Amino acid sequence: RSQPLVEAPPADWPMLYLNGAILRSPKDRRAVGPMLLEKSLLRTGRNELQVVSSESRLFLVIQAGKKRSAEQALSEIKSRAPISRASSRKLQEDLRRVSESDDLEITSKDSISLRCPLSFARMTLPGRGENVCQHLQCFDLEAFLSFAERSSRWECPVCNNRISFADLRVDALTSEALERTSRATSKPKAQGGEAGEAGDFSDDDADDLPDSFVL
Repeated sequence: RSQPLVEAPPADWPMLYLNGAILRSPKDRRAVGPMLLEKSLLRTGRNELQVVSSESRLFLVIQAGKKRSAEQALSEIKSRAPISRASSRKLQEDLRRVSESDDLEITSKDSISLRCPLSFARMTLPGRGENVCQHLQCFDLEAFLSFAERSSRWECPVCNNRISFADLRVDALTSEALERTSRATSKPKAQGGEAGEAGDFSDDDADDLPDSFVL
């Protein structure tokens, strides 16, 4: 069309139309990720997508893809090589050196939470973005995929960096921490009384599990 359907709003957020219906408006500030055009929004034959913006330069990318189920996505992630323990340990040392050079406390770098920052529940499949997330703290991959599907936001809940599906990996070190603390039949008696520590478990009968793990 040579003329827009409506005048572009005074904002840097584009107005999107599909076949004349509004897909996204400048008020949708939280919808910052890619949009999924469901088949129900399309019609047989020609479809028209219109972008109205006050920006002089604007890029629009349309990509055809196949939607995976949550089970298929998790299965594919599990089939990839995980982030190794050696890689996590190297990152731990790198974080320590940075903290020491900046005269910062390093204790937070030596303890990881076993609860997902998205669901706040104990993680079952911990992961993070390979070569994207420069931190040891993980999030639950199933919770992350569920959140991304609902919100279209592919951002790490720890560092806020953008993460693509191809970046997602299981973290071997945190997986081991979850397994070790799950095998414990009582809350570990670690320094501080809160976090578990490798080899520091008793065989007493109890059901509670620690929320964090000392690396």
